[in-house]
Amino acid sequence: MVGKKKAIIGAEGFRRGFVEMVSVRRIYCADSESINMTEFWELLSEKDEQFTEETDHALKVDVRLHSRRSDEPYEAKASVVALGGRSILLADHELWKRASRGFRDENFTLAHELTHLALGHSFNSPDVRHFRMAKTLNGDRIRPPNDEELETDVGAVVFLCGVKLLESKASAKSISEWAHCPIDQVAKVLKLLKVGTLREELLELTKRKPRVVL
Repeated sequence: MVGKKKAIIGAEGFRRGFVEMVSVRRIYCADSESINMTEFWELLSEKDEQFTEETDHALKVDVRLHSRRSDEPYEAKASVVALGGRSILLADHELWKRASRGFRDENFTLAHELTHLALGHSFNSPDVRHFRMAKTLNGDRIRPPNDEELETDVGAVVFLCGVKLLESKASAKSISEWAHCPIDQVAKVLKLLKVGTLREELLELTKRKPRVVL
């Protein structure tokens, strides 16, 4: 019996996701600030925002919440529809409520969808980007194992946690609590940072440059 191929994020994809999401994060808040994703999406929906340095990635963002049927089980899932310079986040009312209260899985799910936009995944073609954290009330978890999703997972963790991930003495538990990000996701990124000289490279790549006053 042949097992399924396990998707693995490469060093280049890891660097790209990390550096890009630190840059995006710094547009909106200080390194010392944590992020509530419901507040962040509401901020984006109020005006046009540019996620990256590429001008064709500027988007008008709408947030649309929906209620599931009474007989439909709860799943922490959301999706992004990106069509011609307009992006729509679709999310369950329950997910939104839980994320606003600091629930980590729901906060991460909303960060994951934002990261798809920030990394330009939704600009490759008209598409609907779905992500199911699938941390259900029954404890089940379903995660799509492909390279783009893994890159987005890393980017979402970085967006929520920032450069605290690079602090040598920071633990997965302390970062998870501060950033309202699932501890298993934080632990995965911290593990990747121990490979070779990645941590040292990223410390240099994300170092704030002094402002030049003319």
